[in-house]
Amino acid sequence: MKNILKVVEKVDRREWDFSTIPVGEERGCCYFEWARESDYIIKELDHPVPDFFIPPKRDEKDKQRLSLENSHIVHALPGRSFTDRYFDSPWQAKPPEWRADFCKRLEKNRNGLNFSRILNKKAYGGFHLGMSQFYNSRLWTENDTRSLDPETELETLLVTINWSNFNDGEIIKDFTDWLKSTEGRPDNIGQRDDRGKNKECTLQANLERLAIMRLSLYYTFDEIVNFLPNSWDNKEKFQSPSEFGRERKAAPETLFELYPFLPRQTRPRSWREL
Repeated sequence: MKNILKVVEKVDRREWDFSTIPVGEERGCCYFEWARESDYIIKELDHPVPDFFIPPKRDEKDKQRLSLENSHIVHALPGRSFTDRYFDSPWQAKPPEWRADFCKRLEKNRNGLNFSRILNKKAYGGFHLGMSQFYNSRLWTENDTRSLDPETELETLLVTINWSNFNDGEIIKDFTDWLKSTEGRPDNIGQRDDRGKNKECTLQANLERLAIMRLSLYYTFDEIVNFLPNSWDNKEKFQSPSEFGRERKAAPETLFELYPFLPRQTRPRSWREL
C-alpha cells in the first residue's frame, strides 16, 4: 500500500482519475480536458490576442482560428476576466457552479452548425435544393460542377437526375453509391459514420485513454496497472501491455475527433514517444 501511495503522489489525481466525475458532467469534462491537451487552444483562449491585432486577410491560420471560434469549447466556456486562465486547473478543480454552466452551454451549442453554433443544424438539413445562404456564392463559376467553401465547408454541386427512367429507390442508391465512393465526401471534412460517437461509454473510454496517456508521463506500465480505479468499466484491458499501448497510441486521433480543425501533425501536450 505504501508503494501505491508513493506512486500516486507524483501527479495530482484530479489530472487523470475521472472515475468520480458526477453524472451529467462526462461530456463537459471530456471536451474540457482534451482541450487542455492542445497548445493551440490554450494559446488562443488563455492568451488571446486583442481583435485589433488580427490581420483582415484569411490565410490558413485565420481559417483555423475561425474554426476554433465556432467550436464547442469556445461556446461552452463561461465568461471570465481577461487575466483569468481557463486551462491552468483540471475540470475537477473547477467550482461546481462553473462546471454546471459549462455543461449547460455545451449541450445548447452541441447540435449547432460548425460555422455557427447558435443555429441548430436540424433546421437547415444536410441536403437541400439550391445554393445555401451560408455558401460563398462568389466561389461558384459557370464551369464548375462542384465547389467547396473552405470556411463553412459547404459544397455546391451541379447534378442531373433522370426522373423518367429511374424510380426513387434507384436514384437514392445511385446517390448513396456516389456519396460512399472516393468521389463523394471531400477528404478530411466531417465523418462518414456517426455510430458510437457521443455515447456515454465512448466519453468514458476517451477519458480513460486520456488518463493513461497522462500517467505514462510519470509512471511505468507496471506502476500504472497497480492503481487504476476499480470503477473503470474496462480496467482489465489495461492489464495487457499491447492493449495498453494501442489505447495510448490512439490518443492523438481522439484529440482530432473532438477538435478536427487542429493540424494533423499536432500531438497532445501529454504525449511522448515510448
